[in-house]
Amino acid sequence: MPVLVTATPDGRPRAYVRRVDGETLTVETDEAGELVAGGSRWSRIGGWALDGPHEGARLPVAPGRGPLYWAAWLAFNPDSTVYGLDS
Repeated sequence: MPVLVTATPDGRPRAYVRRVDGETLTVETDEAGELVAGGSRWSRIGGWALDGPHEGARLPVAPGRGPLYWAAWLAFNPDSTVYGLDS
């Protein structure tokens, strides 16, 4: 499952499935730290496309239970890409 793990401005973790209308998105951050994928900027809080071709679409919340523990994720997914929230 292609998952995007991010955090809200107040540091709360969020996990979304990176698929919209059958398309798997590649997510990057722009120079302002905004999430960008498929020509749209995306909200970290609700997974909504804020503009661009996907405006109004929403990334599905990734299924799971309990809090996300980075060390456990990394142990099972060592090739994960991390985009800094504070850099």
